[in-house]
Amino acid sequence: MRYYRLQARKVSSFNKPRKILGTRGNIQDLALFMVAIVALGLIAIIVNDIAKDYNDNVQSNPVINPEGKSVLNNTVNPMTSLYDNSIPFLVFGMLGGILTLAALIRAFPFFLPVGILFVIFMVFVAAILSNMVIEITSGDQIADTADDYTQTTFIWENLPLFIIGGLLIIGLALYGKTRLST
Repeated sequence: MRYYRLQARKVSSFNKPRKILGTRGNIQDLALFMVAIVALGLIAIIVNDIAKDYNDNVQSNPVINPEGKSVLNNTVNPMTSLYDNSIPFLVFGMLGGILTLAALIRAFPFFLPVGILFVIFMVFVAAILSNMVIEITSGDQIADTADDYTQTTFIWENLPLFIIGGLLIIGLALYGKTRLST
């Protein structure tokens, strides 16, 4: 009679339990936040500008059915307010998510000087990005559409202030909480 030794099956890295806490909610997430807000706003303005041009071409075409023209007109006109109102919702939603995740992780005071250097760099990049986006949206082709986006333009003009406020709140959440023994 033969005896076989059972060997433990090797667990691949795909099946290993992943560490959830301590992976997000850092100050570096504001870099993604900053780029996402600028990119989503620019995409919304460009899509709205293309849709308005298409709507103007359809409305001036005598071949297209008037019912189709009214449906397209009723679809394109509310796009501006929908997109403009969604950007502040995304801004505060992302900041709230980053803040919640920052409150869940442990931060060591050793990393505070590195965080301060990163904050200075982020504010500098936010100012450059803000000026770049205002310059892009003041161009001849999309300036009329960009003027309709008042809330998004306000966020872009004050992007460094939003980043500084977010960094202060996240810094307080990371380094200001008490150490609870678990």
